Amino acid sequence: MLRAAQLALFDIADNNFILMPYDTGGNPKRAREAASGAARDGARLILGPLFSDSVRAATPIARAAGINLVPFSNNLAVAGNGIFIIGLMPSDQINRVIRYAGSRGHLRFAALAPDSAYGRQVVEDAKKAASAIGGAFSHVEYFAADGSDLDATVRRLARYDVRRNALLSQRKTLKGDARPGAARQLARLQGVETIGEVGFDALLVPVGGARLKQIAALLPFYDIESSRTRLLGVSSWLTPGLGREPPLVGAWFAAPRTEAGSDFDRRYRELYGSAPHDLAALAYDATALAAVLARGANGGDFSDIALTSPNGFSGTAGIFRFQANGQVQRGLAVLEVEPWRFREVSPSPETFEVMRN
Repeated sequence: MLRAAQLALFDIADNNFILMPYDTGGNPKRAREAASGAARDGARLILGPLFSDSVRAATPIARAAGINLVPFSNNLAVAGNGIFIIGLMPSDQINRVIRYAGSRGHLRFAALAPDSAYGRQVVEDAKKAASAIGGAFSHVEYFAADGSDLDATVRRLARYDVRRNALLSQRKTLKGDARPGAARQLARLQGVETIGEVGFDALLVPVGGARLKQIAALLPFYDIESSRTRLLGVSSWLTPGLGREPPLVGAWFAAPRTEAGSDFDRRYRELYGSAPHDLAALAYDATALAAVLARGANGGDFSDIALTSPNGFSGTAGIFRFQANGQVQRGLAVLEVEPWRFREVSPSPETFEVMRN
């Protein structure tokens, strides 16, 4: 993150801008000390810290000194009153992918989310987004953090037992039916696991990594077919090889995807000889933002009014702007999973005025 911040310094800043690094050590005590040091040394804006506990520790120091804070957290609980979080918000991703799905005719939603504060907040955000476009969530299931109950949870979500029993009942009825068409109908049911709909045409799965792959394997097992149900996800899906999981091919998810991001990644690799960490882009954008604001008269303007400009700012992950409550709003792309790559089906918006779908 420091490397990325230094890259922004050379790209954007003029001679009047000074970047002063302070190591928080990843803990609240040192974060408080770092904030005190920054205030003592005349900082006009503090970028960081990363973890929400450290943000809470640094906040009183920054407020007492009249310095706004731009932490790299995405925890809504620490935002507001001079604290403008720049982390990638789950709510932005959820709103984007739900709205896009709605624009493509998907209005019957379901969710399969972890039983955690994150999972429940994501579902609430998704319900609001769906309601705003005339859609609704008919099914929501939560699974344990360790995934131990996933099998049973997916089975419930799929209404597998109801649909399986409906099939067995239909077969039994047709076997006792002497009419000519009954035999043909019975033949069509051979090799079928269930009959009847699951009750939704888009399924939100807001997890990535190994847990996502575990879920992907269970969905067709319980007769939730991707050909009839569009899977929706989040930015953690942006990982190489995801398309090798057949049930995920055709799924949509929202994530940062811009030419600026690709350019940042390339230049970082060229300069430092390795790929940037996912958080590095946040450090670059925060430093670039500070450098732009520093160009104003009298040493720059880092006030609430300047930080919450309705036009927002351009970053490596697309446009973003801070709201009065300290939360960040981003313009994200929607990507579709293909067998060997991700295809951009809806690009990142260039202005906030066009952020409708």
